[in-house]
Amino acid sequence: MSGTTVKVNGTQYAPAVPLARVDNAGGVLTWKWRVRAEMYNGTSTTSPEVTGAWSPEREFQITWAEAPSNLVPVNETTTIHSELLFSLGPGAWRREVPSRVRFGSLG
Repeated sequence: MSGTTVKVNGTQYAPAVPLARVDNAGGVLTWKWRVRAEMYNGTSTTSPEVTGAWSPEREFQITWAEAPSNLVPVNETTTIHSELLFSLGPGAWRREVPSRVRFGSLG
């Protein structure tokens, strides 16, 4: 299996930066993960490693439950602004606010 291995103390892990939702082509990314225990080896060193079996591989995707709504400004093409402020109107999101917003045209 290729990927990144991260050793953690405890039973929780959170990446240092938000995980990407899409790849460079705009396709939804599928993230995979699995865990295994690292046990005490009876010595004061880390060698030899004594580990358990890997758990079954799990996967997830990060997607929006619904498209954003109540965006401001709405399709404004005639006014020139020196400083833009983009915001989400009331009720636009139920649980989370995006960590980054991409602007561009849909094609």
